[in-house]
Amino acid sequence: MIKFRRILVGSIFLLGNTLFAQEYDFKPRPINYEKFGLTITDNYMWLEDFDSEETQNWITTQEERKWSMLKKGSRSRFQHVLEFKNLNALSKEDDYTFKLESFLSKPPILKIKEKGNNSFSVLINFDELRHSKTDIPHVISYEKAPNLPYLVIAVNHFGRDWLELIVYDLEKKEIKGSLKGLINPWLKFKKDGFFYTRFDEPENEVTSIRANKRLCFHKFGEDQKEDIVAFQNADASSRRTFRIVNAVNDKIIISYPFKFKGEWKRTLSTLDISEDLYISKPFLIYSDDFPIDFEVIRIDEEKIYFKTNLNSSNYKLLMCDTDSLNRCETFVSELKEVIVEAEYLGNESFGLTLFNPESGLYSGVVIDSNGQKKAIRPPKGVYLEFSSFNERFAGVRMHTDYLQPKPFSLNLNNFELSELFWRPITTRKTYKVEIVSYENSEGRKVPIRLVYPENLKKDGTNPLFIRVYGGYGNVERPSFSWENHFILESGGILAFPMVRGGGNLGTRGAIEGRGLNKQNTISDLINASEFLIEDGYTSPSVLFLEGVSHGAFVVTSASIQRPDLYKGVFAFSGPLDLTRISDFSSGHHSININEYGDSSDSISFRNLYRLSPIHQLKEGINYPSFFLFAGVNDTRVPSSYSFRFLSELNDKSANKFNVIHITSGGHGVFESHKEYLEVMGLKFDFIKRITEKKLKHWLR
Repeated sequence: MIKFRRILVGSIFLLGNTLFAQEYDFKPRPINYEKFGLTITDNYMWLEDFDSEETQNWITTQEERKWSMLKKGSRSRFQHVLEFKNLNALSKEDDYTFKLESFLSKPPILKIKEKGNNSFSVLINFDELRHSKTDIPHVISYEKAPNLPYLVIAVNHFGRDWLELIVYDLEKKEIKGSLKGLINPWLKFKKDGFFYTRFDEPENEVTSIRANKRLCFHKFGEDQKEDIVAFQNADASSRRTFRIVNAVNDKIIISYPFKFKGEWKRTLSTLDISEDLYISKPFLIYSDDFPIDFEVIRIDEEKIYFKTNLNSSNYKLLMCDTDSLNRCETFVSELKEVIVEAEYLGNESFGLTLFNPESGLYSGVVIDSNGQKKAIRPPKGVYLEFSSFNERFAGVRMHTDYLQPKPFSLNLNNFELSELFWRPITTRKTYKVEIVSYENSEGRKVPIRLVYPENLKKDGTNPLFIRVYGGYGNVERPSFSWENHFILESGGILAFPMVRGGGNLGTRGAIEGRGLNKQNTISDLINASEFLIEDGYTSPSVLFLEGVSHGAFVVTSASIQRPDLYKGVFAFSGPLDLTRISDFSSGHHSININEYGDSSDSISFRNLYRLSPIHQLKEGINYPSFFLFAGVNDTRVPSSYSFRFLSELNDKSANKFNVIHITSGGHGVFESHKEYLEVMGLKFDFIKRITEKKLKHWLR
């Protein structure tokens, strides 16, 4: 764990918006190496040594530099709106009611109220379970064992992906043990214990590659060393791993890889856990060439219903018989729209959320037991989500980018929607949603969702924020956030372009932005940006990009390739060195190698090097200003990528107004609510500084 030390390395001050600084001691130290005929130069590889005195001094220097450039205390503008002082979450299980209290800047407290009592008492104060002063444990989930007095709590430390499972005895009111080596909080209780998945405990939680995944059974009261291995991953390298799909009664549905005649295949199987002899029974075998999604939407005795993209670009609904091999039938065929979500509503009805990649509109459809369909068409820019209530009614929530979700009940007999109680935030402006289209490099018209205040003037002066992720087939969908609220209330525009690599254009569109095709994602973002400028919505002097994780790579790459289009870039937890992406933590897994490419393959490596942001910076270019975010406990994307990129950027760019916020948290994760507010304030102050006097009205 890196400790932040307040060491002033150089004197820094501002004159207007120009940074003047004494030259830093952190000089580039070129390391040259050959790979597949290419000579690679890395100037700041030494920043990968997290625990070195020099890296810690570099971090402290960047903190001092950030505070010299941006306004401290900006979070006060948001704190009164967000009211994060004390958040309570209640849940009831058996004879117990639990209350999780979260705070602005300290660890949570889990309280309990037993049946017959009127007041809560403290069960666990997580302040006592800190690993260090900078650790604020987060409770990911908790679940009580059926008919037994045990509570199992999943906790992470420092915002890392790695979890600790705490087993608490509710009768004796004490912690009975903790389990390590977990990434996923999934549990399946059985009699006197539970099943869970784990890896070997890593030598270094931040950078070590996850190894030896297995499904284990833990018996209450025993040490983790005594746990029984119920299933072991077939690929010892852990590049291809098994995945728990679902569990019902005495069966666990599992997807795992296996080798057949030299080729990797994958199977969906049931694992019988009724006895101590755990045997998997395959019911579907398919190719493991690229990720196939299987989302369980219903389990009915020996039949399982899935939403899947198996041989279906826009997804379909598949029913499989678990008693037979490859005995599956399609009960909802592929549509022209992408099936984003599917939910079993009861009464033999299914609710589907659809996205039309041509119109850019979301819609819903309910399919009853007779195959009859009832369409639900929400207003433009609204995303609807189904949930099951009972045999007569289902729930529908409608999401927008600018208001909290609006709840409805859906009568499954006559399909009538009834609005439920809803208290949205108060806004000073009325917002408009517009769907426009840009032309990508293949000549295809692709939608962009725009949200902005009414009476907008298309005169090129509007601050516009493009948000993009564009990877792993993830579907971009409307979702409210307080940051959206503040941008829109301040007169800004939000833009959400559909790009190849994401899931809005179907699996085919996702593949067109994957691996050797990754440039397509970047090109789509650039083309969308050009359209928004040419059509008068904004101009390069007030155009901003924002991306997290894969999205941070995309926005960084677009701004390097076309620095003339953008004023500022927000890149959070980005993989900014693609040449070494498979050398650390989860980057080693097949899902990430399929997405970006394999650095051990010569053709793939050359493509990775061509796109790697760190290696594509050029001397003397006036790049946009960057606001980077990095978590020193990020277990997916090493923070050193952002450290090294910032150092290279400040060396080469003609524009020196670049900052980084370094957190003790993890992958895009803040260490506390307080820090979240602080970073939001810093982002808006960053916008004001780099646009100088162009945005006088901005958050007055």
